[in-house]
Amino acid sequence: MQFVKTTFFFTLLTFISIGFYACSENVQTDFSKAELERLQTSNPDSAAYLYEQKPGDETQDSAVTRFLADYWLEKDPQKAFYYLNLLLKKKQMIDEDRVVLIEFLLNSRDFENALLHADTVLNHQPENLKYQTLKAVVFQESGMNDSSLVLLQHVIGQSPYNAELYFMQGINYFALNDTTQACMMLDKSISLGYHVQDSVYSNLCNKTKLILE
Repeated sequence: MQFVKTTFFFTLLTFISIGFYACSENVQTDFSKAELERLQTSNPDSAAYLYEQKPGDETQDSAVTRFLADYWLEKDPQKAFYYLNLLLKKKQMIDEDRVVLIEFLLNSRDFENALLHADTVLNHQPENLKYQTLKAVVFQESGMNDSSLVLLQHVIGQSPYNAELYFMQGINYFALNDTTQACMMLDKSISLGYHVQDSVYSNLCNKTKLILE
């Protein structure tokens, strides 16, 4: 079950996440602003190195701070958290920054703060299905599967052909010990193109996967 949740969680985060934009302002280096902007795409390692060679520069421009948070997210999550926290303290954090922060908090199993930030982005954009789904993820990861299920029912009603949502709902039903509904959700997700390994499906539903993907 943990394997299934983890696999879906990172798939969903890929769906709901966006790339961070970054453009340097007033960074005193041997490179022009335009050159640094190009480096962020063509050679992010060099761009990050150059920004961090000037103590303080990376904290003065929110776009640079945002670039460094994104750059370090997989390489050094604690360092990424440092930059995200700078954005938060300087009141420069935008909703998409919070999405990345929520990912960090979930990986750190800090469910209370993850839910707090999920509430914040949803309060800013209450009709945003991506943020509604994100909050459902937080509910699910924190073991609040009944709350996740209710929220997902609404999201699925607005986006009835999203296979990942049915898969996620299936996990909620499994956690709530409703195997019949859970397998119905998995069947629906598979029929819409979501890949579920045969062995995983068989173990969860105690039957052979009959629907061809």
